[in-house]
Amino acid sequence: MNPLIQPIYDLIKDPDHWTQGVLGRDQDDNPIDVEKACKFCLVGAVYKAYPLMGDSIQDVYDLMNEHGVSASVFNDSHTHAEVLTLLESL
Repeated sequence: MNPLIQPIYDLIKDPDHWTQGVLGRDQDDNPIDVEKACKFCLVGAVYKAYPLMGDSIQDVYDLMNEHGVSASVFNDSHTHAEVLTLLESL
């Protein structure tokens, strides 16, 4: 796994910390800002792992794009296991 991906993976490796349809949720499953969330979609996990928009975020998206993956579309159309498998392959 690419070292850039590890902190993203760590945030959502537990299925109880992963979600679909919104960037983040609180412990009651209410949509919430990523900064306060405890559950993340793939895109939300990228923003949580790299809170300052910069080169790291662009590098993550470039890596996904090289593999033909749109993070938001993939997250919302695949299972948790498939999302983890994708991250492991990057």
